[in-house]
Amino acid sequence: MSPLHRTLVLGFCTAVLLTSCRAEPPPITGSRLLPAYDYRACDSLNLRKHDGVTGDRWSARLEKRTEGAQAAWWILGSEPVEALSDRRANSSWVEHLLDALGTLKVDSIPDPVAEPAFGLKEPLWRLQARCGSVSWELRIGDIAGNARSGSRFARLNGAGAVAASGSAFGLLGRNGRFEDIRHPWVLAAGLDDVVLARRRRADGKTFQWERRPGGWTGQDGKSLDPSRAENWLRRVLHVAVVQVVEPPGELESRFRASRPGSVTLEDRLGRRRELWLGELEGRWLALSTDRPGAVFVVGPESALLLSDEPAILKP
Repeated sequence: MSPLHRTLVLGFCTAVLLTSCRAEPPPITGSRLLPAYDYRACDSLNLRKHDGVTGDRWSARLEKRTEGAQAAWWILGSEPVEALSDRRANSSWVEHLLDALGTLKVDSIPDPVAEPAFGLKEPLWRLQARCGSVSWELRIGDIAGNARSGSRFARLNGAGAVAASGSAFGLLGRNGRFEDIRHPWVLAAGLDDVVLARRRRADGKTFQWERRPGGWTGQDGKSLDPSRAENWLRRVLHVAVVQVVEPPGELESRFRASRPGSVTLEDRLGRRRELWLGELEGRWLALSTDRPGAVFVVGPESALLLSDEPAILKP
């Protein structure tokens, strides 16, 4: 997509998103900055970061979609990386941010004469959201006052600038990288979804256990300590993504050729999901059927999931 075409598309999306923005009454010190909305009703969020100090600049367009009985956020578009190998977003982070933004409070109304110093013309953050019948655009600029106050200059829907504060600013500060908005785990399943697990090491040695009415049993039919079995599964389900390799290129095929170890999980309907783990070229990598086409760098602690003696086998 050419830069001109991309600009037109993003401009159109912005216009659609802000069509229902309403004019807000003048802000009052101590009042909420954003109009009242239910963050659970939000289904569209655009984020743009432009940090002139660190050089961290990126943008993302997110949308909430229903997956079975659950809703999840997806990354529809992004810059500078356009062709993402995996578009699953960190839904918990997005929901947390939208909830926190709704609690921002107006600390003071600064003198408009000083507005060029507020950092709102090219803001640190520009956010646009659609939450049911409520849509808004929020610009977040420089620190207002001293850094300890947590207050920043902000502008809602093009209105006058205010100094505001709230936990959302801290969240954006701590988790403001593009990687932070992506799904944090290699897999996308919960413990309750699993009724059977099979671990296969790179040397072909396997171990299998199954959830039955009386608890977890091993492949020899003997009962397993349920807490150990479920703790091991939680570690499998929460293999954390350190980095998504973009673009993956031929790395996936080379990794598969190295015959990595794997974990197979099965749910009550017999649906399977696979996780592959192994070391290649000095990095621990992972693949999963939940996020096909993507290659993930994971921590070396993942090796323990494929160790000679799983924790659940220990007395």
